[in-house]
Amino acid sequence: MWTSITAFTPESFLAVSGRASNAVWATATNGVFVFWDGATWASRGATTASMYSLYVPNTGDIWLGGNCGSNGSIWLYNGGLNTALTCTMNNILSIWGSGSSTVYDWVVGAGGAIGKPASGVNGGLTPSAISSPTTNSLRGVWGSTGTDVWAVGDNGTILHYQP
Repeated sequence: MWTSITAFTPESFLAVSGRASNAVWATATNGVFVFWDGATWASRGATTASMYSLYVPNTGDIWLGGNCGSNGSIWLYNGGLNTALTCTMNNILSIWGSGSSTVYDWVVGAGGAIGKPASGVNGGLTPSAISSPTTNSLRGVWGSTGTDVWAVGDNGTILHYQP
């Protein structure tokens, strides 16, 4: 049975993910980032931008994707919400990683944006845009491995990546 939990913020929630029933994170508009400990929701930081997605590996850091002005941004949470890693991609709408790695594998976003961590750029943490076969916004990304990945988006867009 679904039950309603009263949030302490009127913001619109955009993504939720977790590691266990007492370790759940959610993102919302206007930079709201919250944590559920099994009993209550509490703030874990805030930014000035909306965070549309998050990647919560089994261990390690948590990655959040969103926007900062007209550019996409990635935030790292490792006990505190770190400064955004701004990239040249459009708004990041989904972020995904292939396992317990502390770094995400793929991001997708507005205007068909697709990106991967760029080695040598900010320690390999900032995403670098790669060629995309669409200009439709991509709203979800998932893969069985880092080299077998699906992205979905507006207007019936479904993309599959296999090198």
